[in-house]
Amino acid sequence: MNKLNIYKLQTGKAPTIDVPASKSISNRLLILNALYGNRIQIQNLSESEDTRLLKLLLEQFSQNKTNVPFDCQNAGTVFRFLTAFLSFQPASFSLTGNSAMKKRPVFPLVDAIKKIDSNIEITYLEKPGYPPLKIHGKKLPGEINTKIDSSISSQFITALLLAGIPTGITLEIDNQPASYSYIQMTLSLLEQLRIHYQLCQNTITIPAQSVQKQDIFVEYDWSSAAPWYVLTSTMPKGFSMQIFGLQQNSIQGDQYLSKLFKHMGVQTKFYQSYIKLRKISYPDIQELTFDTTEIPDTVPYLLTACAANKINLKLTGISQLRYKESDRIEAMKQELDKTGSKLELCSPDSLKLHSPGSFNKIKDLTVHSHGDHRIAMAFAPLASLIENIAITGYDTVSKSYPTFWNEFQKCGFQTQ
Repeated sequence: MNKLNIYKLQTGKAPTIDVPASKSISNRLLILNALYGNRIQIQNLSESEDTRLLKLLLEQFSQNKTNVPFDCQNAGTVFRFLTAFLSFQPASFSLTGNSAMKKRPVFPLVDAIKKIDSNIEITYLEKPGYPPLKIHGKKLPGEINTKIDSSISSQFITALLLAGIPTGITLEIDNQPASYSYIQMTLSLLEQLRIHYQLCQNTITIPAQSVQKQDIFVEYDWSSAAPWYVLTSTMPKGFSMQIFGLQQNSIQGDQYLSKLFKHMGVQTKFYQSYIKLRKISYPDIQELTFDTTEIPDTVPYLLTACAANKINLKLTGISQLRYKESDRIEAMKQELDKTGSKLELCSPDSLKLHSPGSFNKIKDLTVHSHGDHRIAMAFAPLASLIENIAITGYDTVSKSYPTFWNEFQKCGFQTQ
């Protein structure tokens, strides 16, 4: 497996970091354009691997290449969005992914779709409840009305809402939704596009409507700021960096990073076209407790940052992490063990991190990315504390942040 070695050369002098456009927003817009004949002019579309893959598969659909499997690789958003999108098209499709994708459950979305119309046939080709799928879709004559269990992924909700706009949809949400901030992102995006909806308790209703011709600029990605927060937290006081493009008034839930990392001495200042991170103090706490239900993608970064800063961490709302690009709970446990930090699963939805802070004794560390972009990016900042660190499967970062390693070098590191 490919391996990247990282060496610290010097502390960078206030580097300016570029983060990519949001793939979450980009993928939502691509689905809407596929439904409405490219009426939205998308500016600043994400260059992430996931977004490029979704764009390619939607082109495959537009060219009527239904005899070729739609291979979503390990892109969960792509698989879930296409499951709903293709179910309402009058043709047959096969939808697949790699071995990791086949471990990610899709049955709540499939069950909700089957309730809509018995003529829509979705068959599990291997393990029941999981990819790959065979879909015999149907164009719906009228409004969609269904219920969905969203406790595994908020993407199930977004997939149905987007696919249901042309005919109208009433969607009842059963159980506490995972990552509700991503549902809010979807609704906020609909508002920007002047698509009307109603939210009443646990039910979202979108009347049948068209999408107006318009331009929209995709926000820069707040999730991609997470490794830079971790890095700043491990640096000496006075270290600072600028991150271009991030906004204080964002529809992305991961903006909450700016508040979380205050506990680790990282100050965030907002400017018109960038934010500035500065290490102003050492951690003011020895233990942190936080519910990550709304922002689960921050968990790997919180774990490495707290481990590096000798902060014991208690997290709840983590059950869905087993269904990401990797089983992030098990993967983070294995890799943190190598640093002397101990990750303990307290319940299916909570964990504890014990951080003895022995990083200065580590001379060499090899981290396995588990094919997960967020694990690779969460451990990379530890190169500021560990003399020689290597990451296997380092190129997985292209899933969301293709230029990450180039940006990392700006902070005074050599990679080879």
